[in-house]
Amino acid sequence: MKERDSNIELFRIVATMMILILHCNGWLLHDYGGIDTWEANRGFLVGLARRTIQSLCVIGVDCFVLISGYYSIKPKLKSLINLFTLLFFFYVGGYLLSYALGGEFTWKHFAKSCLAFSRPNWFIQSYLFLMLLAPMINAFVEKSSEKQMTLYTLLYMGCTFYFDCLRDSEYFYFNGGYSVTSLMLIYLVGRYLKLYGVDKLNRLPSYLPLLFYVLSVIVLILLYYLPDWGLIRYHSPFVIVSSVLLFYLFIRLPKFNNKVINWIGVSALSVFICHTCTDTMFEFLCTTNIKLFTNQTFGLYCFEMLGVNLCIFAVSILLDKLRLLLFKPLFYWTSKLYKI
Repeated sequence: MKERDSNIELFRIVATMMILILHCNGWLLHDYGGIDTWEANRGFLVGLARRTIQSLCVIGVDCFVLISGYYSIKPKLKSLINLFTLLFFFYVGGYLLSYALGGEFTWKHFAKSCLAFSRPNWFIQSYLFLMLLAPMINAFVEKSSEKQMTLYTLLYMGCTFYFDCLRDSEYFYFNGGYSVTSLMLIYLVGRYLKLYGVDKLNRLPSYLPLLFYVLSVIVLILLYYLPDWGLIRYHSPFVIVSSVLLFYLFIRLPKFNNKVINWIGVSALSVFICHTCTDTMFEFLCTTNIKLFTNQTFGLYCFEMLGVNLCIFAVSILLDKLRLLLFKPLFYWTSKLYKI
């Protein structure tokens, strides 16, 4: 088995925590807590702090996909089975846990949980199609010159920015960034970074990438003060550039090997599945997040929710290790029967 780069696995872990914090600081408070302003009637400093947190964490999804593009996806049967068992384990296990805690059991909902790929989940379903499309994207990249790939990637980014971020067109199915067409752009940027971008960034003075990253975060903070013009979507150039710069800072770290970081990084996707798609965990996260934000000072809320998120992260990783152990015979026999 190819040795994993621990600096990249550390980046994967950081990206996962970003997604958790992003959801707590924005989505859950807004959609489930009815808190519709960043200030939340607590003044300018709280609004600035929440915008800053959001600007730091909004790149989490892009970071995940950039890693896939950087290494390139080579779809294999075992990869699809691993993804299916991951979803099956958390969907079915989560549903049975909800029933054990007093929820209603119906065979219809149980069957929907078993049909893991068809259960609504924008990222997983989009990523599944990205895996299927990756060989064609990889073939295009291999046959293109640097100039052709640069031009095509910029044109793709320009079209997504204009037709979705600025015009919000319904005909291109970008869906505000929540789509496979958006992930394809980020994947392409990841491939470009691997083939050409890192070399170009390496020529800059060592302090410039960090300075550019800080400036990109400041730009995102300022954009959060504007009306919702679609400038902070996952395929927005502002978000992509910020994620690329942070990714590069981790790439530039001296390569090292840490078994604990690698062990955690393998299961990072389980954190996303567990906290968004497992009803019991999601309800706990929503309730706890809203209660702490409503009843605590903002500083204490941030500290306590960081602890909650770390606990959710740890539980998700441990559950995934159990999943890998339970399905180990399936992985073994699949690899023996189908060497693809």
